[in-house]
Amino acid sequence: MRDRVWISFDLAPGGDRDGMYAWLRSVDARECGPALATFVLTFEDDPADTLQTIISRAVRLGPADRVYVLYKDPVDGEVTGRFVFGSRAERRSGACSRPPMTMLQ
Repeated sequence: MRDRVWISFDLAPGGDRDGMYAWLRSVDARECGPALATFVLTFEDDPADTLQTIISRAVRLGPADRVYVLYKDPVDGEVTGRFVFGSRAERRSGACSRPPMTMLQ
């Protein structure tokens, strides 16, 4: 299956930015903002599992690095996403103390 993927990454200080950007260039990714890119890739299996394997071969990732991918689920066609490296950051006391923005703000 060939489909569009979006990738968001948060590399720790000293993270392998050169490796990440070299890999993104190799898949002809287009930049969509700071640490956000999109590209089209062909998958034979689960897109997230495939990307996890491909990225781990191309980029040296440490325990503090995070990579999140958004893709169309091949089973139900719904757009979904998950962390392929790392996890959601824990909210620290005082962090994000502003209320969430609404569409009108």
